[in-house]
Amino acid sequence: MEGEATIDTSDIVIHIDENLDIKHRQTIINQLSSQSGVVSVSNHQKTPHLLVIMYDHLKVNSRELLDSVRKNGVHAELVGL
Repeated sequence: MEGEATIDTSDIVIHIDENLDIKHRQTIINQLSSQSGVVSVSNHQKTPHLLVIMYDHLKVNSRELLDSVRKNGVHAELVGL
């Protein structure tokens, strides 16, 4: 529809090396979720080391998202799909 904003999304998976408690994981998820361009962040109890992030790559890039995770004092890397 005319005048409607579109979102051009991509998905990435970030692997966190450390074993984090739920509170620390939730802090990271909340920070990512509030970041401009992030549409959703998923983290499941069965795979606590993995974050699946859907984002608008016109507003934020995967490197910025990875850096955001690392600022929480953890080692992390992008996982290829």
